[in-house]
Amino acid sequence: MESINDNEIMVSICCITYNHEKYIKYALDSFLMQETDFKYEIIIHDDASTDNTPNIIKEYECKYPEIIKPIYRKENQYSKGKRILPFTLNNAKVRYIAICEGDDYWTDKNKLQIQVDYFESHKNCTLCFHSYDLVDGNNKILNNYDRYDYDCISPMEDIIIGGKEYWGGGFCITPSLMFPRKIVDNLPNYYYNCSVGDYPLQLYCA
Repeated sequence: MESINDNEIMVSICCITYNHEKYIKYALDSFLMQETDFKYEIIIHDDASTDNTPNIIKEYECKYPEIIKPIYRKENQYSKGKRILPFTLNNAKVRYIAICEGDDYWTDKNKLQIQVDYFESHKNCTLCFHSYDLVDGNNKILNNYDRYDYDCISPMEDIIIGGKEYWGGGFCITPSLMFPRKIVDNLPNYYYNCSVGDYPLQLYCA
């Protein structure tokens, strides 16, 4: 097993946000509550929000300058047809990537540790995801989605067939995803040609 340098940042939490002033604090707080035996960073890309989202991010940046590494856009890139996630990923030079967008959040303080521990002991693993709750704007749970009743290796067929349920990224909910950084060094053309980004990313990682 490859050793871990005490100064090495193991995980980049990549967060894309746009006009999420009602939710961004939940996301950032859930990132900062993570309890790990390794270092992690938060790369948050604000796509020229027109609400108070950038100001909220700046508040957190001032409090946690060593962890939070924001990217503030002056012009909205999504409206120009540009993919935001690849740009954000290119700023991460780490072993693993975890994704959570600005209107989602995590509830388990051990999420990152559990996923990294699995990757470190299963070097052939290329994608890890977990169950999730769907909540409304008041954090009321509307539904729970458990893809499996137990921990297991997910067959590729499940991810393909489950992709027809597009909401949240298909079979694997987007804010649950973690994958090795090296996997996405050269994303295929079909990723950029698809109308969405999360589902083809899952297929490629898998």
